[in-house]
Amino acid sequence: MYQRFQDARAIVRELGAPNPFITMTCNPKWVERKDLDEGVLGIQAAIIHVVEYQKRGLPRAHILLIVRPEDKPLTAQDVDRLVSAAIPGETARS
Repeated sequence: MYQRFQDARAIVRELGAPNPFITMTCNPKWVERKDLDEGVLGIQAAIIHVVEYQKRGLPRAHILLIVRPEDKPLTAQDVDRLVSAAIPGETARS
């Protein structure tokens, strides 16, 4: 465990601070989750992650992404483009 921590520190020292810090709990077979692998958040220079398994419920992932400097969000509009939330299957109410 200590060696992994030291490895993560070396990555951050070499490539810079992580940009988004993502914590998520979801079904690991969720098909929309592949968006993270397809570069929606930019080209990844490095990724550091930990997955916690608890006695009940789904696994929880904590993810640090380090993206290329040209892909880093610099403005509020850049962040708004990356962050979204939706309730699946919600119908319009009248």
